[in-house]
Amino acid sequence: MRIKSDYPIEKIYITENGCAYNDAPNQENIIDDSKRIKYHSSHLKELKMQSMMEFHAMVILLGR
Repeated sequence: MRIKSDYPIEKIYITENGCAYNDAPNQENIIDDSKRIKYHSSHLKELKMQSMMEFHAMVILLGR
């Protein structure tokens, strides 16, 4: 993987990640976050796969 060859470091910390959708609360004041949840879920799954395959525990996942 290119990042591994370009940056010979031991750990990678991802400090920010996000997505913006044109969403607003419905009549019950609830926001349907299904698109945002799907976005983050797919990225975390891919990060986990790459971590196991390429980085050999270089990536540290923090948070909930």
